[in-house]
Amino acid sequence: MISSRQFRRTWITAAIPLLAVILIGILLTTLRSGGSQAASAAAQMELVAAPTKSESTTAAATSNVPARQASASEKPAVEEIVAIVGGAAITRNDLKEAAAIDALMAGLARQSPTNAARIVEQLINTEVVLQRADGVATQQEVIAALEDLLAMHNRTFDDLTAALAANGIPLERFDRYFSRLVSANAYLYSQQAATGVAAAVLLQSWQQDTQISFGSVASSLLDAVQAPMASSEIAAAPVEAAFAQPPIEPTVESTVESTVDSPAEPFVIEPDEPRGVETGQLAPDFALPKLSEDFAIKNLHNFRGSPIVLSFWTTWCPYCLRQTPTLVEAHRQWREEGIQFVGVNVKEDFSVVEPYVQQHGIEYPILLDADGAVASVYAVQGYPTTYFLDGNNRIVARHVGALTKEQLQNYLLALRPAE
Repeated sequence: MISSRQFRRTWITAAIPLLAVILIGILLTTLRSGGSQAASAAAQMELVAAPTKSESTTAAATSNVPARQASASEKPAVEEIVAIVGGAAITRNDLKEAAAIDALMAGLARQSPTNAARIVEQLINTEVVLQRADGVATQQEVIAALEDLLAMHNRTFDDLTAALAANGIPLERFDRYFSRLVSANAYLYSQQAATGVAAAVLLQSWQQDTQISFGSVASSLLDAVQAPMASSEIAAAPVEAAFAQPPIEPTVESTVESTVDSPAEPFVIEPDEPRGVETGQLAPDFALPKLSEDFAIKNLHNFRGSPIVLSFWTTWCPYCLRQTPTLVEAHRQWREEGIQFVGVNVKEDFSVVEPYVQQHGIEYPILLDADGAVASVYAVQGYPTTYFLDGNNRIVARHVGALTKEQLQNYLLALRPAE
């Protein structure tokens, strides 16, 4: 147990990372930009955010005990899971709590709160970091950091306590959340100092080595466009407002409006046109072996001329398993419509992938991204992640998480070549 004075100082100081998130930026966006985009983002951003885990998956940071994983009996309902990171579930409640604290601190800093997609990334990446850390930040480190930042913005402990009380955020949860924040940030930059490798590169490498899969909640958050509240609205806005109802799935129309070329238009591609992973850009090309006896190398341009459903997946991902029958059925129904399905298995051996393909009757091409390089270029943060490309290999839409039959049907209708 810590004294009341120590406790008071500890959870006050834990607020620094989120204020820093608002004022400095978030390194975590590097995971949604592949290749050279990650390098430029890394030069401008820092990781300063970490998740609040549910009671079943979070350890009390003030006791220097790392977060534990939930037991089988403590696992949350599937429909409540945002993501599974190295076996640890991030739930809708975790997201609600993180958003509440973020909005509170944004109000104190007179800034707009972080949108839900960015908070999801913060939660995922901080969990990735803390699963590698051998401890947490000391009380002194947490205390010193917050005191400096509160002073910098002319805020006091009383301002913080009043905001917590007004928003119904328990001190224990606030303490735990921000102690983890400081711990993640401290470990990441200690490793940067020890290895000489940039924090952004380290984070991206750790993320690629961690098994991450997206639950049904994630798809509507990671691709949703959310307008931030004005700073004058933050104090009066109820914390639960954004999450009182299940997230609304983004419509296909909103994601395809900015498409540069429709599937029926002729190929018009400038030789030096840059490629990227944003809607309307030419998708990055690749050269990957096909899962077959001869392992023939396939490039993206080999499929040009037909709209493409390009799905990144793994055999260990539970949501990929849920999505597989949907893709198999859709491929059988839509191949005559001229739509090409392509699966990209990431970082698994032929001996693992081939039985899975046979068992589930997958008839469309499966490519093997053995080292995860292509998934990295496509900014794949977790699985499944599916890109929808038009006949010119331009990106029409991206979907994170398992596709339902209805969602996939809507995307395919938008991709279907004009008759």
